[in-house]
This record gives sequence, C-alpha cells and structure tokens, in this order.
Amino acid sequence: GQYGGGCYVDIMNNDSREYEIKCKVKHSAEPKGGTTLRVWDYDDDWEVSEPALEMGTWEELRVVMSGSKKYRSRVHIQVQEGYEGDVFIDCVEITVLGRNKLAQAANRLEEAAKHDIIDDVPSVDLDVIGAHNLPLLHNGKPCNPYVEVLLNDEVVGTSEQLKKTFDPVWNYHVKLSFLEKGPMSEVQIRVLQDDGELVGETHVEGHVLLRPPSNILWLGIERAEDEDKEEDA
Repeated sequence: GQYGGGCYVDIMNNDSREYEIKCKVKHSAEPKGGTTLRVWDYDDDWEVSEPALEMGTWEELRVVMSGSKKYRSRVHIQVQEGYEGDVFIDCVEITVLGRNKLAQAANRLEEAAKHDIIDDVPSVDLDVIGAHNLPLLHNGKPCNPYVEVLLNDEVVGTSEQLKKTFDPVWNYHVKLSFLEKGPMSEVQIRVLQDDGELVGETHVEGHVLLRPPSNILWLGIERAEDEDKEEDA
C-alpha cells in the first residue's frame, strides 16, 4: 500500500495514562518521504511523528499518546513506498508520563468536590472566656484550673492551666466542625485541675452555638462532687 515496509511491536497500554514513545533511525540512502513512527490504538486513532528525512544521521522520532481504548496498541516504524536502502533502528523507548489530560481533569473535579463538601460542613468558632466562683480544693485552697473542650465525647482542645484562682480567665479559642452529627452534635466543656481531677462540666448542643449572630452564653457548671450546686462559666 502506501508504505514500502517497516516493523512493529505491540504494547499493553489500555489505561488512562499518557505514554511517550521514542526511537532513533538512520537511513543508508536518501529517504523519499521519510520514515515515521506511527502508533495505532487498534481502533480509529493513529499518532504519527514528524518524519526523519536525513541520510547517514541518527534522528529521533517521538509521539505522545493516551492509553488505548482497546487492550493494546501497535507501534510501527515505517518507510515510504519507493525507498531503496536500509533503515537502522535503535533506542526504542516507551515511558509512562502519568495520567492523561482527561484523567487529570477528572481528578481535579474530584478534589474540588471534596473541598466543596468540606466547605459546606457547619462549623463554629468557640471562645471559652472564663469561669466564676469555682470551688475550693479539699485543703481549702483555690485550684489550678484548665479547660477541655469535647465534641461528641472526643477531646478537640485544651486551654492553658492557670494558677490558684476561683475566677479563671482563659480566653481560649477552638474551631468546631460538626461533620459527623451536624447541629445535633454535643459540645462538652470540662473544668479540670492539676491531676486531671474534674472540677465541673457543662454541655451545649451544636444547634445552640450555630444560631446567628454570635452569642455570649453563660452556662451553669455542674460540680463534680455535688451536682446540686452550680457555678457560672
């Protein structure tokens, strides 16, 4: 037909990656029309390199193609009809470049969708300002209090510890994301002292914190030892 002769090899590339296929050729006589590297995907598509047109000089042929729609592709090195001479072939290389453009675009859309989902998660900035009238320790001295914030029974933040005070001011900030249970999440604020002993705690539901605009809430703390008495926090 159109081609005077050549050689080919089949490669397995039925995936969504890009492939670079290269080789070097040298002609013993002046080529007529040149020698090309042609890759067929066993369907309707051909990828064709620029022709090698020199005599007695090694020239590189190169194509880049996506993985085949079929189970393989066929790599041809072909001369034009009418060429009389030898074609020397060397350095045939097939390199995987990575995902093709369609697969890369799909990956970017997938990542963007993940970020959109995350951006839609209800969240709130919680500031634990302080507490008032904390109880005495057993020895009659004030405690060294700090705060733990829990979201659905999981600790998500811990404040600094203050020394010997009944009225601590922490100004502790933590961001809460209600990913799992949304507005039905439960936030627990616990006041503890030196050895992790619980001084008191309070609870608030997520939907209360999500009400616009920003709110300042005074919540009663249930004492660990005596739940009938309450302090303000």
